[in-house]
Order: sequence, then structure tokens, then C-alpha cells
Amino acid sequence: MRKEKPLKARCLSSLEKNIAKFRAFELILVLFRIERLRRSVIESIRAADRLDVRLSGSKVKMIRLPSDAKRVFDRALSILVTDGIFSMSDKIEIIALVDYRNKIAHRVESLLHDVGAARIDAGLRDKYQYRYDALPRIEHFQGKFDQAKAYVRVLSIENFGFFSVEDMFLAELEKLRKRIDVQWTKQRKLAQAGHESSRGSESRRQ
Repeated sequence: MRKEKPLKARCLSSLEKNIAKFRAFELILVLFRIERLRRSVIESIRAADRLDVRLSGSKVKMIRLPSDAKRVFDRALSILVTDGIFSMSDKIEIIALVDYRNKIAHRVESLLHDVGAARIDAGLRDKYQYRYDALPRIEHFQGKFDQAKAYVRVLSIENFGFFSVEDMFLAELEKLRKRIDVQWTKQRKLAQAGHESSRGSESRRQ
């Protein structure tokens, strides 16, 4: 009986390796920052509710985000829409970013399918498209929420433990971005030169 040889992936080029590294660092930051946004929103609303109850002196004051609330982040975002901090379109985009976070957690390989692939199924590419805009969009919403004066800020000790690593990731991303730009420009010039050389050879044959 003939033994089937295992599939062997081809070696990635230097440019492809750097793109893969860039995405790996960025995906980790997306995971961290969307969770930081989620926690800061939920904890700040609950802290504001507790403060409101204490200042009003009423225990019957409505708690908008109880500990047993279902779909707590969705509910928290709705509160911020009502308060005018986020728009409905903001909420929809943030939920989409959370869905993207879930894809990273459960199907991270799908966000690297196009790196080094000779070809890829169009449907798969469209379904699991890598989002280079995810990180800046999360930071945009975090900044928008941080500027809201109606809510107290709850500091997380857990976040402080990651800040040094986060700074390292950001520094590496900047280095990789510059490296990728140089390699991409060089590759494009080589491809253009090869195309012109091929056209010249074709003209001489004619």
C-alpha cells in the first residue's frame, strides 16, 4: 500500500515572513485592546451607578447594568448610545470589532491564509479578511469613551502589567512596517523590471 506523503508548505519569502510577524503582533494588540475597551466601558458604567446610588441616598435607584445582566457589553453600549457618547453606527462597528476578536481567538489561521499562498479560494478570502484598520478603530473608540466626562475611570492593575509588553509590540510594529515598505517597494521594482524585460524580448522576436 502506497504511503501518502504529508503536505509540505513552501518556505515564505523574507517579505512574507515580516508580514506574518506584523500581523501576529497586531492581532495580540487587537485582542488586548478590545478587551480593555469592553472592561473599561462595563466597569465605568457600574461605578457611575454605584456613585449615583450613594449620592442620591436611595437604594431603589435603578442600576442600569446589574451583575446578572445578559449580553452585558451590548447593553452597556446601548447605555452609552442613550447618553450620547457613542452613536448607533459606533455601536454597530464596535460589535463588529468584537466579532473580529472572536475570529482571531477561534480561527487565527484564517487571517493568515493569504500570506504566502499561491492562490486562495475567493469566498474564504472575503469571509476572513484581515483588518489592518482594526487596531486604530479600537483606539478611536477608546479615546472617544475616555473623553466622556460623565463617567469615572476604573483603573485595572491587570492592564498595567501588560503596558511594557504593549510598548514593545508597538515598537516592533513600527520597525516591521518600515522593513515591509522597503521590501515591498523593492519587489515591485523587480517585478516591473522583469515585465519590461519580457516585453523587450517579445518585441525583438517579432
